Amino acid sequence: MAQARHDIVIAASATNQITCNPDGTAQIDIISQDAIASPFADWNLFLLDNGQNIIANPGAGIAGNPYNGLAPNTYFLRAQNIATQCFSDPFQVAINDVSQSPLIAVVMDNPDYACSGVNFTGILNPTISGGSDNDVNQANYSIVWTSIASGLPTAVDATNRAIDLQAGDYRITVMDNIGFDAGCQTVQDFIVASARHAIIVAASATNHDHLLARWHRTDRRHLRRRRTSCFAFRRLEPLAPG
Repeated sequence: MAQARHDIVIAASATNQITCNPDGTAQIDIISQDAIASPFADWNLFLLDNGQNIIANPGAGIAGNPYNGLAPNTYFLRAQNIATQCFSDPFQVAINDVSQSPLIAVVMDNPDYACSGVNFTGILNPTISGGSDNDVNQANYSIVWTSIASGLPTAVDATNRAIDLQAGDYRITVMDNIGFDAGCQTVQDFIVASARHAIIVAASATNHDHLLARWHRTDRRHLRRRRTSCFAFRRLEPLAPG
């Protein structure tokens, strides 16, 4: 006796990951047996990974209740007739990551002018926007500045500028907290340069030998005018060099 098989065909679809957390979906859209549409109640449905191993998933795999929470990858869906225990061929779907991480631009508002000590002056000023929704409100992001050398957070001001920075390398980590890109994160490194203020000093000096000679001349003239004095004193005014 010859053995026959029904011709089982399925069609399936998937949605991409739109946030930076696994949120892709996959579902079987139709099952036909011998070119006749068959109700889902007559079938066991399965979600398979890229190696075609069965994956447990809370979804039912049909419209309105798809397999969900899927990360970007290749998946397969398959149906088994409950009565005959026969399987369809696996149907391949792909889930892509179409979310967009935050965009960061940083300007060094001030270099580090400190020569020593702890009064560092470097300032890094970030501008941040969302990838897909172009959100420029920094209140919708988590923003953390750290020193690459120490791994410690830096001081920041009310506008999320990293301040009081010593010359060196710094890292900004930005996470989007709302919208389609919620959970998306960008990490970038930036440099604070060292600089020096132009410091100019003007100075002058008096000639010691000239001043001493002037004092001796003044002392003798004073003694001739006042014979009764044993000592004479007079304030000396500095002479210009020459």
